[in-house]
Amino acid sequence: MKINRFFAFATAIVGVAFFAATSEAAFKIRISDGTTTKTIVDGGVDDAAAASPGTISFTGTVGHISLTITSGKANPAPGFVATPYFAKVDLNVGSVAVDQAGTYTFELTDTGYNFVDLPYAVTDSTQMNDISSNGTATFQSIIDMRSGGANEFTPVGDINGTTVVSLGAHGPFDIDDLAVNKTTKGVFTGTSPISITQIITLTFTGAGDATSLDFKTTVTTPAPGGLIIALSGLAAVGTFRLRRKMAQA
Repeated sequence: MKINRFFAFATAIVGVAFFAATSEAAFKIRISDGTTTKTIVDGGVDDAAAASPGTISFTGTVGHISLTITSGKANPAPGFVATPYFAKVDLNVGSVAVDQAGTYTFELTDTGYNFVDLPYAVTDSTQMNDISSNGTATFQSIIDMRSGGANEFTPVGDINGTTVVSLGAHGPFDIDDLAVNKTTKGVFTGTSPISITQIITLTFTGAGDATSLDFKTTVTTPAPGGLIIALSGLAAVGTFRLRRKMAQA
């Protein structure tokens, strides 16, 4: 009985320590041409991938924007347990065409990522396969620690360097920057939980188009080495006790 209680206790510690990064159900994409805005919610009526939690897919028109497969992915999927100390979101604009000059934004947000250990290591990875010669693309991610990580679509203007942090804008990239994967990394201190917002901004001086703009943001925290060592010790003690009891039986 004591051994069973011991293993139950150890299992509880493992559960708390190694399943720490979870995502709440607030995963959304927002698309705007500056006048008309559309928000697609994970599992909502406009989500073509509604049957797959953690994946959003949309094809259609938003104001002056015509889209073919704009998608977003969250890992972990909202409401699911993550890989330990790890979260990743991915905003992909498959194909977009605009019929006039302007600034067009594509935003992804997910909230409530809860980590045990700090600091945060953030990696942004961007890639663009094609864009009109009259267009540019800018990518930016934002980590927001306010209000328990429940903030949605955190705007760039809210960054203050303490509770809202960013690696800064990547770009603007133009037709000379095609098919080049650009990765930027940084480390921030702060609190948990957090929300993650990604923003892709396209600017055109006239009608234009772009294809395969892929933006990945990964947030990791260090595994607590001391806790891992402690758990290893608990496992060793449990194994020793079990063997000794079996030998005495």
